[in-house]
Amino acid sequence: MCSSDLSEVARKIWDEADKHFLDNYGFSILDIVRNNPKEKTVYFGGPWGAKVRNFFLSLTRSTQDGSSAPLFPEIAKTSTSFTFKSASGLLFATQFTQPALIIAELAQYRCITEDVAIPPQFLFAGHSLGEYAAISAVTDCIALPNLLDVIFLRGMTMQSVVPRDKQHRSDYGMVAVDPTRVSKTMTAEGLQELVDSIDKASGLLQIVNYNVEPTQYVVAGDLVSLTALMYACNEINKSMNLADTASIVTTAVEQARTDSARAGDNKLTLRRGSATIPLDGIDVPFHSRFLRSGVAHFRSILESNFTAEKMIPERFEQHYIPNLVAKPFSFSRSFVEDVQSVADSPVLAKLLPDWEAFVATNKAQACATLIIELLAYQFASPVRWIETVDVMLCQAEIRRVCELGPAPVLTNMLKTALIKNPKYAPLHGQVECLSFALDENKIYFQLKDQGPSATQVVKDLLQAASPEEIGRASCRERV
Repeated sequence: MCSSDLSEVARKIWDEADKHFLDNYGFSILDIVRNNPKEKTVYFGGPWGAKVRNFFLSLTRSTQDGSSAPLFPEIAKTSTSFTFKSASGLLFATQFTQPALIIAELAQYRCITEDVAIPPQFLFAGHSLGEYAAISAVTDCIALPNLLDVIFLRGMTMQSVVPRDKQHRSDYGMVAVDPTRVSKTMTAEGLQELVDSIDKASGLLQIVNYNVEPTQYVVAGDLVSLTALMYACNEINKSMNLADTASIVTTAVEQARTDSARAGDNKLTLRRGSATIPLDGIDVPFHSRFLRSGVAHFRSILESNFTAEKMIPERFEQHYIPNLVAKPFSFSRSFVEDVQSVADSPVLAKLLPDWEAFVATNKAQACATLIIELLAYQFASPVRWIETVDVMLCQAEIRRVCELGPAPVLTNMLKTALIKNPKYAPLHGQVECLSFALDENKIYFQLKDQGPSATQVVKDLLQAASPEEIGRASCRERV
């Protein structure tokens, strides 16, 4: 492996991405990654600035009632500047974190393929945002500038759907839940029933990440419902009473509403419970049904950037496992019906009666349509990672898994699944779990004393962004 070649491949991707953001959005993504500023002002002076301002003015979002509104209402035709702000630094704001992660993952994939360190046949999947990196890298179905537009606007769409007060605070959040810490007899099904009960009694509460069975789930919802979940889990843990769930839920919801009333103009602060851990800094119910109002608008963004001309169906078929249905991608009617059962897509509803004829006459267009619908509904639907892992290990009998990204998030989840899930007991010692962040020597079959580290080259390129910052950002955005 030649470090100069590796560095050049990665640098080319970062430079191309940085130029795109500078030319169209007026900011440097590299500056944000390197320095993590709390503010970044884009100035609209001169012909170039006017072009950037017109670009921002052209962007719209969907509202809860289905109408359209400006994505940046603060920007007017006479505005001289606009300032992006984030108290924890812009690197941790969704619309900036997501493109940075995508660029880093694409750079890693290109470096690996440049050195022919990847087999010709493999399954691929990505968790939430990572699905975009996986699709783009493996199938080459979208140019980098188009992908960056999709990712930035995806992040802005997610943020803009949620109402905020004058202090820019929302009424939503997310928590990680471990059913085994609720009760020794609590199962995933039991957690689902508890969440559904609170959802019906209170407001929005939904399991949105099925990560590791039986210990890792992520729940999104409004602050009152999430607080009620904390109280309910605490009570079950204390009393070991799973028989009187209805009464426990009623009391928990009342307690949460009382807390909310006491908070007054202040928002409820999510607290850690016996089995619940708030995800700090996340105030959007990612992957929940609350975001469904943004699907139609986001579909139009996807349709502008994913085209049939770039699709090579063979690169998807039986290789790609979508988050939405956790089954290998297929052009079969049964697969499309599975997608439709989750999405309830008006686009697929029109195509399904003559689906086989549609595929036969224009398979590339059918591929583009399916990809667009899978991604359009993905950000408003749960991530079914438990089922995805099961397909890889049991159905496809995968025994070597490699994660691309700045932190071994999915690698650790897979290792946990292999230990915690009795189903995988026969596979102990047979599955190799690798991450680019930690195992590039194994990925490249390179000894530690032979040449510089691939990970170090990427870190040198990013310069000032610490591994801890990138790792935290990665964990946040993978939910």
